[in-house]
Amino acid sequence: MEKILWEFCLYISKNMKRRSEILDKYKWKISDIFSDESEWEKSFDKVKSQLDFSFYVGKLKDDKILLEFLTKSEKVEQSLSLLDVYAMMKKDEDSSCSDSVSRQYKIEALITEYSFNTAFAYPEMTAFSEKKLNSLINNQSFSAYDRFFGRILKNKPHVLSEESEKILALGGQVFSSFRNIFDMADNVDFPFPEINVDGEKVVVTHAEYGALLQNQNRAVREKTFKAYYNGYKKLLNVISSTYISSVNKDVFLAKARNYTSALQKSTFSEEVSPEIYQKLLFKVDKALPVLHDYVAKRKQELKLNEMHMWDMYVPIVSEISYQKSYEQAFETVKEGLKVLGKDYCTLLDKAY
Repeated sequence: MEKILWEFCLYISKNMKRRSEILDKYKWKISDIFSDESEWEKSFDKVKSQLDFSFYVGKLKDDKILLEFLTKSEKVEQSLSLLDVYAMMKKDEDSSCSDSVSRQYKIEALITEYSFNTAFAYPEMTAFSEKKLNSLINNQSFSAYDRFFGRILKNKPHVLSEESEKILALGGQVFSSFRNIFDMADNVDFPFPEINVDGEKVVVTHAEYGALLQNQNRAVREKTFKAYYNGYKKLLNVISSTYISSVNKDVFLAKARNYTSALQKSTFSEEVSPEIYQKLLFKVDKALPVLHDYVAKRKQELKLNEMHMWDMYVPIVSEISYQKSYEQAFETVKEGLKVLGKDYCTLLDKAY
């Protein structure tokens, strides 16, 4: 069975299609978001014209004006989200397409502009008394925002002045640039290697890497692993520089917002304490002997003198195949999600 599975993976690798060669029914249909790029541009221009929030500055103590501001900002954020999702998915279709990359940067700039223009709001609302915030939480007119005001209560020590918030808002594109640089390096500049497998030339893409590591031929697995990570070695300076810069960004934002550490800032946003993270590390460390036993068992079953990373994914249990067509996979997922109710499954059918 492993041989059949590998032959199937090799077939897929040799017959890897370009996106333009794939049937439309197997592609995401982002035309449901915007019919085409021109409609995206029209929506972009419309949202850009709605980014003036100057009327609300200094007036959010008035409940009527506050509700109007929250309603408007929510609608703008929803529109920005649609623009962002479309741009991101178009870029994911082909990361080397300059138009798609430009579109992604364009919406990021608009999101930064929105953040800058509304930077006054959070400090103003944070200045509300605890009594005022609790009254808003219990006010039926603001029921859609009760959790939002609850978080403001908790976030009070970490909200800065209006001017400081504006400065941080301007850094939005800068702070996200490290991820963008890595994504381009990982998907566009990455030198995908080519190896020989049973007389066939196979390109070790990100998708094929996992399949190749399941090959029963250990020499193939070793070639795959070394060739793949040699590609990352060639990008080591880019990867290390972007990683260090990203860490420095996290430290900067933690200090700027009066957190004791980047860890506290990260866990605070998830509403857990740093102690939970430390306990998780402790539990994982405590359970390592179980992992060591598993690796030893793999080594024994594979009859190896030494275990390496390229030996961690090859099947050691025979007569198992996870092959499913797209249609079969959808039905399996749908069956498993029936417990969520008819409405949820109806949405699944619509997505399908």
